[in-house]
Amino acid sequence: MSELRVGADLEHQVAARHHQAAAGLDELLSLPALGPGPGTGAMLQMLAVLLETSHQLAQANDLTADAVRDVAHVIRSTDARVEQEFRAVGP
Repeated sequence: MSELRVGADLEHQVAARHHQAAAGLDELLSLPALGPGPGTGAMLQMLAVLLETSHQLAQANDLTADAVRDVAHVIRSTDARVEQEFRAVGP
């Protein structure tokens, strides 16, 4: 059961990161469109939002990879423990 709790907690963390990154994309889309003429400030603002969103997505991907490694470790540990218990009980 603990493996399921660990998995659910990690899934929740990843979903929160993806939601945060999606909010960053929404913020980017809400900026006014640039037309001809001066728009350097707005372009820099858009770039900053895009970079932050990209960074958040990278963090979410790292968290997902960590979660997969953690779950794999829990599964391997559980399998090893169950195998030892079977050997202790078996003939």
